[in-house]
Amino acid sequence: MELPDEDALGGQLYKAVALYYHGGTPENKLIAKSRLESLAASGDLETNLRLAVIELGESDMRGVNRLRNLAAKKYMPAFYELGNVYYFGFGDLGDKDEGLSYWRKAAEFGHIYSKLNVLKIGSQNAAFPVRVMNVFKIWGLLPKLLYLMLRNKNDQRILGVTPSYWFSFWAINAS
Repeated sequence: MELPDEDALGGQLYKAVALYYHGGTPENKLIAKSRLESLAASGDLETNLRLAVIELGESDMRGVNRLRNLAAKKYMPAFYELGNVYYFGFGDLGDKDEGLSYWRKAAEFGHIYSKLNVLKIGSQNAAFPVRVMNVFKIWGLLPKLLYLMLRNKNDQRILGVTPSYWFSFWAINAS
């Protein structure tokens, strides 16, 4: 998971996440996690998601519970992460069908990576015409994926691209 926007929660979220992933020492990770827990207590959804992912990385079951709470609030990225937890397994929570169902819910909300997962898995045992149709659907998602991957000169994802950005992007790269 990449770093959040530098302005998220007045820069506090960015600093805590950056300290956790780039702080280097176990003490810095503890400090960062403590800051994230304080921010998560305010109810911020993104902070709770990031903390859940960190907890999952530490094999902490609290991450799954945090994701379930976020999913109950209809937070789309939580459905995707729960799909990962169940499909690929976490502790004793391995259930490919349940993982796929979480990905389907996230896909219904418009989550691109979930849509890709559902299409790929749906193609595995499908008849040839269905597989061909899914290939075209996947190709149809490519512009959206490209849009998600675009970054500005500060290596931050661009969530809204304006024509002036495109002009400056092509002018810089053309020279």
